[in-house]
Amino acid sequence: MGRSRMRFFRVPRERVVDAVPIALVLILFSSIAVVPLVVPVCMLHLWLWLRHPRSRSRYLIFACVSGLVLGLGAALPLIGNLIYSHTSGGDALLVHVGHVPMMLMVFSAAGILPILYRLVSRCSLTSRRELASDAASVDAHSDSQSRAVISDLLALSTMCAIVFVVAGASRESYRWYHAPIWDLAITLMYSLVGLIAMRINARCSRSMMFANFLFIWVGGTIATRLLIHVMGLLQQTWFEEASWFNVLYRRELERETSVFAMIFVALFPVVCRRCGVILTLPSLSDSAGDQHENANTDQSTGAETGVLPRSRGQRILGASGQLFGGTALVVMLSAIMLYPYTQVVGYLHGDDLGYRIGGWPFEYWVVKQIEATEAAWYWTKPEIWQTVQFRMLPLMIDIALVAITFLLVFPIPWVQRTFRDRGVRIGRYALGLFLLAMFVYSIGGAAIWRQYHYASIPGVTVRDYDEHPKLGLFESIAFEIDTSWRGTSDRIKRGLPSDVIFDRASSEVIEEIISDCPIRYVEFNDCDITAQNFERLANIENLSSVEFSNCNLPSGAVETLVAQRRIYRIHFDEGTESRTYRWRGYSRHRTRPWAQRSLYDLKLVSKGGEYRTGENVQSLELVVPNHVDSRFTFADCENLTEVIAQNTVGVVPDSVCELSFSSTPELTGMRLDNYQKFTVTLAGAPRLRSVTGFFDKVAFHEARLVLLKIVGENNLQNVFVDVSECENLELGTPRDRSVGGTLRLSSYSGIRSQPPEVLSASESRDRLALVKSIATTYELILRGFTLNESTLDLLPTPIDSLNLDGCMLVGEDEASLRQRWPAIVEVNVNDAASSNNPESQGETNE
Repeated sequence: MGRSRMRFFRVPRERVVDAVPIALVLILFSSIAVVPLVVPVCMLHLWLWLRHPRSRSRYLIFACVSGLVLGLGAALPLIGNLIYSHTSGGDALLVHVGHVPMMLMVFSAAGILPILYRLVSRCSLTSRRELASDAASVDAHSDSQSRAVISDLLALSTMCAIVFVVAGASRESYRWYHAPIWDLAITLMYSLVGLIAMRINARCSRSMMFANFLFIWVGGTIATRLLIHVMGLLQQTWFEEASWFNVLYRRELERETSVFAMIFVALFPVVCRRCGVILTLPSLSDSAGDQHENANTDQSTGAETGVLPRSRGQRILGASGQLFGGTALVVMLSAIMLYPYTQVVGYLHGDDLGYRIGGWPFEYWVVKQIEATEAAWYWTKPEIWQTVQFRMLPLMIDIALVAITFLLVFPIPWVQRTFRDRGVRIGRYALGLFLLAMFVYSIGGAAIWRQYHYASIPGVTVRDYDEHPKLGLFESIAFEIDTSWRGTSDRIKRGLPSDVIFDRASSEVIEEIISDCPIRYVEFNDCDITAQNFERLANIENLSSVEFSNCNLPSGAVETLVAQRRIYRIHFDEGTESRTYRWRGYSRHRTRPWAQRSLYDLKLVSKGGEYRTGENVQSLELVVPNHVDSRFTFADCENLTEVIAQNTVGVVPDSVCELSFSSTPELTGMRLDNYQKFTVTLAGAPRLRSVTGFFDKVAFHEARLVLLKIVGENNLQNVFVDVSECENLELGTPRDRSVGGTLRLSSYSGIRSQPPEVLSASESRDRLALVKSIATTYELILRGFTLNESTLDLLPTPIDSLNLDGCMLVGEDEASLRQRWPAIVEVNVNDAASSNNPESQGETNE
């Protein structure tokens, strides 16, 4: 009795040897992110319940595997919830485990069909060792073991009960995207396809394996998609309101049952057969010994299969399958090696258009998409493609590999006479190993080698790689799998360098990198850039940012890049001067005609000089030197619309910055830092609308001007000036002009670190005399002045709105102000300004 108990846990040694590769394959299947859990679970059930001779240890194996998966999926999250609720005092439900019943149903449903198959069939998974054994050793007792026993019926009942309970609940109970009935149907489909694959591979010769693999792969994929489509039609037609048949994200469900998942279902029987395990009938009894002697021998295992010789129709079918499989193999490899892999991009995906890469394992053709389209890749027009690179030698090598593949799959008589069967077999193995090595290199080795290669180049630092690389077939598949498995941040960098720093790099190194890589961001430090390097750089299609620091550049290099109007950022630094151009355009603006592309914003850090912004700059931000007088002269500013000038200190320096602009037909506004004194001369600015200080969180402040001279006609609407140190204020022609918006005059520019001071009556009169030529304005704002009758006579008449802020009124009040300007609409005088100050009044009599 003790021995019988031990047999329950005893696994024969030969079965352990056979099961090891199968277990490794299942573990591999389970670790691939694009393969749903149902695939390895179905294959596990096929192995456990169809294996012959069978042991009760299959229950232990099934319990351990299912317990491990459910433990990782449920026990660990629950323990995490418990720990989090006690240590952090937060919500006890840190991780939802509503998917556990669905996993239980998958584990149960995957075993229903294999057990039912054992109830009606005597076939079992049998190893070559058992087939090669003597027929006398396989007695009636072992034959009875191939059938289902009472324990299997109990397992089947338990599985059906679990499926029934889970499938009868609504999806909301499990926080799932679709009702359990969908998982049940898909699981049964995978299990059925696996059974068919096992049986077909057991009845065919080794030469038909590839044909069977294609049949199971393509047929299983179509059957699974058709099942989902039919269930979708049923749900929309009859079960739209049924919660037990509901589905939220059908596309996600189809993605989980992808083509890759069915590949492993079709591959599993092939792996089993290569490991010596096939699904076949038990050995015949002794009474059929004469027939057994004439039985066929399986070429793949070298053992007797127990199947009688095939009929003529079966031989014809086998030959047809062999021909189809070989032809399909040659056609598939030819398509992979020669036909270009294509990615097409539509109209809404920016400037990263599609591409074509022809050739594997050696690329011979690279094509880029020059026009967006919504057509499928096989319906695109030839006009949207442009060849980037074509190489003849890789093409000839790929063609030679295709020819060698054909000769090894369908050896002609000369090849058979010359190399014999053994030579052909060795050639097949050698070709298979070579293609396998190139496949491994494509999915992982190429990316690792690229990173090592670029890291070893002196003077080159790669900060980032292309996030949307143009890859071949296998690298693209590996890239998608890696992205879905590890995310965009942790995936292998398979693209070429896109963000590079050159530090004292030679011109040869620069030429190599910028000619081979899809550079988007590049920085040059202390480099000698030749005209050839620069021409190559300027022709990079998707270049977004380029920086030059202390570099020797060809004459007019920066201006050439600016003139193209398609690089987002151009930075040039010579130590004493730096220029930064920022493009306001979008990615789709690159392909527009040159005249329709956006212009640049230029940030200039300099100590002074003469400059020309030309026709490619619309905004100028000028950073002037601190505590040093400077002079800037700008000419030929054809499209300049805005000027911003500032210093970088928090106090008002004694230095004066002189700005002179000529020929600015599009200039509309100037904003000048109120922490810096400016002398401004403008000529040829007919569209000028405003001259102001900087804007804080409330309003614009006044520009601290020593001199403002505008020559010619303009359209001034807003003038905000600190006149405390202003010597001259000319606003253009006509001399008695009007300001259509706001005239704002101040004595302290609104700088908070400077205490506001009210100018005396004489100083106020001298400063406000600068605007005596202004005839009218809509709104007049005065800050920090002492105002009496003689001073008010200098102000424009009429005005619609008067705002006095921090001003001293001498002999005047709000009533007199309204009497002075009868048409005024609004007068705003603060409380301090309404009172008379004797000291100020006496000062006016000086």
